[in-house]
Amino acid sequence: MALERMDGVQVIGQADNGRDAVDEVIRARPDIVLMDILMPLLDGIEATRRIRRDCPSTQILMLTGAATSESVLEVLRVGASGLIPKTSDLTELEAAIRAVAAGEIYVSPQLAGPVLAQIAARPVSAEDDDLAVLSGREREVIQLIGEGQSTRDIASGLFISPKTVAQHKANIAKKLRLKNTRELQIFAARRQAQRAEASISA
Repeated sequence: MALERMDGVQVIGQADNGRDAVDEVIRARPDIVLMDILMPLLDGIEATRRIRRDCPSTQILMLTGAATSESVLEVLRVGASGLIPKTSDLTELEAAIRAVAAGEIYVSPQLAGPVLAQIAARPVSAEDDDLAVLSGREREVIQLIGEGQSTRDIASGLFISPKTVAQHKANIAKKLRLKNTRELQIFAARRQAQRAEASISA
């Protein structure tokens, strides 16, 4: 409702999870996507990566509770054009939308200072992402593992066989140099918990 009241802004689609968000963007081809960094099924980081790959003209403004240099780096690294806290008021939200629509990069002043200093000093590299070695499907699987889903649940949600899920798990563990499935589950759960904590910390 707030977006609809902004001059020149029209809401043409909504989604409840990251996977549906990607599908909706491909269908509707919006100019801008307002994306939550933490979503079920496919988080905002991976959804942004896919949208930028399939719809490069669509700009993405990310909402986050995080104020760490790592979270800002990751959001910008995958192709988002802006990042604002979930606590931002409507004035800043509109300013961010206008900036992104004009082709600018917008990072909230609340996330400035040491965070932006580190971004400026650090070279951007895909190797900085500890999941850079994984395929898109493997990223989906590790997120669902982190959400506590079983092999059968993952298979059902991704429309693949439990055997294929097991193979993905083995491949992920090998690529991340994890010894077994238990270590993979701990890694995925810890990563999911860090994302959740970052989302609400600020």
